[in-house]
Amino acid sequence: MKKFIGCLLLCLLTAAWGGTKEEENAEAQREAEELVARIKAMLAEKERRAKTLPYPDATQDIDLRQGPEWISGWRQEEQSRFAGYLSGSEIDTLLVPCQVQANGIDTANRSLMTASLAQALSGSLRVADPYLVARALGDGERRLDPQNVLRLATQLGAKRIVWCWVGHKNDDRLHLYFQVQAREGQSAFKEARNLPGTVIDHLEFSNDLPPISVFRQHLPKIVEALGFRYATPPTVSPGPLATALPVGIAALAETSPGAASDALYLQLLGSLVPADAPRLRERLYERSLLIAWQLPADQPTTRRLLARAYQGLHMRPAALIALRPGQAGAGSAAPKMAMDLPDAEERALIASLNGDLPAIEQALSEIPISAQRIMAEIEATDIRFAYYRDRARHAQARQALLDALPADWRPFVARRFADADPVKLRRFDNYATLRALGQIFPAAGAGIEQQQLGWQVTGHSESSDLDLALGAYFSPALAGVERRHCCDSAQWRLDRLDVLDFLVQSGVANIVYKARRMAVAQALPRDPGLRQRPRRRVRHPPGNHARARHRRERSGKARCRVRQTVDAQQGGTERRTCPALGRQHGTYVV
Repeated sequence: MKKFIGCLLLCLLTAAWGGTKEEENAEAQREAEELVARIKAMLAEKERRAKTLPYPDATQDIDLRQGPEWISGWRQEEQSRFAGYLSGSEIDTLLVPCQVQANGIDTANRSLMTASLAQALSGSLRVADPYLVARALGDGERRLDPQNVLRLATQLGAKRIVWCWVGHKNDDRLHLYFQVQAREGQSAFKEARNLPGTVIDHLEFSNDLPPISVFRQHLPKIVEALGFRYATPPTVSPGPLATALPVGIAALAETSPGAASDALYLQLLGSLVPADAPRLRERLYERSLLIAWQLPADQPTTRRLLARAYQGLHMRPAALIALRPGQAGAGSAAPKMAMDLPDAEERALIASLNGDLPAIEQALSEIPISAQRIMAEIEATDIRFAYYRDRARHAQARQALLDALPADWRPFVARRFADADPVKLRRFDNYATLRALGQIFPAAGAGIEQQQLGWQVTGHSESSDLDLALGAYFSPALAGVERRHCCDSAQWRLDRLDVLDFLVQSGVANIVYKARRMAVAQALPRDPGLRQRPRRRVRHPPGNHARARHRRERSGKARCRVRQTVDAQQGGTERRTCPALGRQHGTYVV
């Protein structure tokens, strides 16, 4: 009987093991089949994307938070303001800012491509200012909402829309795709499917030859492929380069000595833009580059303007090539060392491009107070803090420079110096910014001086009121600038709208800086590090009580003496009590 039961159990175990093994094999088979199906789906999707034009954005597979709650209300209001600002423009073509396809090209290169294409089309078409169009649709966005584009084109009365996409596929080649959408009668633009497109994907770029340089080299063929006539940008006279610093920021938008000074003023304002407004900084450097491209290429002033614009847009190899004598390009002689050049400004520029702190400090003393001196000082300060080499003597030199500048420039140069300091503990307010805004743009209403008088009368004045007063200057209509049709060298020069943007963005950056300083100085709410640690009690052996009491008394006397010395240095008479010593040594008169 026992043998029979044992055989029965063995059979049952064998059957169970066999069933489990079969289930495991079936599960593994299903997992393998699912994996093969996923791989086939990925390959099919990759093949579909390779045939889909424009190519899908490579970042669309990233799981990003989407929905109405993640759309910036600040950006939406800005787009609405600039769409209204563009109303009334008499144009026949809306050039959509170049969008990303496949792997992206950076914002500055895409923006420069859009502006260059707009300038090339302006010979036969009336095109709106590409920078205003970008701000009305979402400046810097990788992909734009097509409905917003169609709505803006209908609002401006355009007859056609030129769509542009640019990207790369990790093959060091630009992949361009264009579409031209015509308006049907007088009806509003509608989303069109299966529009014919133009593909250009054989343009090679590199670090020395950035995408925008390749794009501009082939721009005549690109315009012809789109079916339009190419307008060659004329070479303009540079005029005398401004040597003295203007009295104030408002003077930058007034009549300048020439195109070279226009480019220089754009670069000066771009170098002063706070770190929290990177897109404004890029726009100013981009427009200075567009002006410099139209200047005679064989002049040292043009080379320096080109190099500084490339540097501001983080294109260091292109900046070094632009400084080479003769026509900038591959194969030309390498630039001389900074110490071998006779011009102090060029020495400082090459030194900053190479991160050569001793060379740029040596050249600084030879540059007089000017826009070039301010830009060189900012670059030297950035390098010092990056190298952890900023000392007290450098702070004194910066203060001496600030004292030598006109009063209107001091707060903005000091604010830009502070951006280099990683310890965000300086104090800035928006009084100087609001005062400049009130003087330059009186149409916004009462200036900050009048508002402060009102606050004093009502007995209500807080720092938040100073920050909230900035909201009266957000409208671009305050600039009152008549937007010219695109595009010539005068189109890119600095105007009142740029001054307004700079001052408003400086004020917003000051608010952000203050919030960061408070977070550093006061810590963040609910910070675990703020929890009070339990005090540690030291238990002395019975024989050491007298010695421990003696040490406490000595430390208390020392603390009181320190307090007395500090108070005596500060001056005045004050009575202080040392709690550690009680009544025996409790009162000191200083």
